[in-house]
Amino acid sequence: MPNAECVSDLLKKEGYNVSFLGGANLNFAGKKAFLKTHSFDNIIGKSYFQKKYPENKHDYNKWGLRDRPLFEYALNDYLELAAKPNPFALFLLTLDTHAPGFPDPACTDKYQSIKNNRMLDSVHCGGQLIKEYIQNIRNSPYSNDTVIVVMSDHLAHKNPANYLLKKKLRKLMFMINMPSGEHQEVENLGSHYDIGPTVLSSIGFDNCQAFGFGRNMLSCGVKGNPASSRGSVA
Repeated sequence: MPNAECVSDLLKKEGYNVSFLGGANLNFAGKKAFLKTHSFDNIIGKSYFQKKYPENKHDYNKWGLRDRPLFEYALNDYLELAAKPNPFALFLLTLDTHAPGFPDPACTDKYQSIKNNRMLDSVHCGGQLIKEYIQNIRNSPYSNDTVIVVMSDHLAHKNPANYLLKKKLRKLMFMINMPSGEHQEVENLGSHYDIGPTVLSSIGFDNCQAFGFGRNMLSCGVKGNPASSRGSVA
């Protein structure tokens, strides 16, 4: 889709460094081809980690690099990018919660309510890794200029927790963590189309109430101060 303008293209035009970091094979689902045509400066996947860190053979599961080492590498990249004068957008794609679930081997605090369910353990342990990553960014000297976005790319496919999911209203996860720490909950119905303009608005693109088919879900404004003009995204 080289002729379609994506959020990454808009960010690049505004002087952002745009990077992707994921543990899976970059050729899966045409991911590398898509990213290469949409202004990404750095595209890193499974083969990069295998070549650079051949000694870490146990850091992989069926899908690719486990989330714990991915977050460790991502934090180093974040600190390097944040120390530079230009704004940046650092995109991560995690793997541990892909079916049938791959719990972090270092996670000893497994899901307690239902025992021996690897998908629930993966989600529970993955949540802890995300929490640690966010805390590390918020404890860094660059926190005030960084907006953190956490989102799911799709609903869960068939997995060991399906019998629970079928009983619930299924929603996609979309959360924006602002430097101010203040928050609001939005009940408006939205879709993936709306994520782009909503994130752009939250990092200081004041005129971005619409982007393609999407609309800003925070059109009334985000409570608290946004990141300083044109903040970075992690």
